[in-house]
Amino acid sequence: MAVDVRIFTAAVFILAAHSTFAQDCSYMVAIPRPERPDFPSQNFDGIPWSRYP
Repeated sequence: MAVDVRIFTAAVFILAAHSTFAQDCSYMVAIPRPERPDFPSQNFDGIPWSRYP
């Protein structure tokens, strides 16, 4: 009896993993996004946060 429960549980996990990996993620691509602006390059010269009082 306990072996049947283990086999059933393993089968459920395998089927759940298969259905999760088989999902179509095309809805993520269909989101319209504005163009990314061109920001100037950042200047990282200066006082680091560890030296602030």
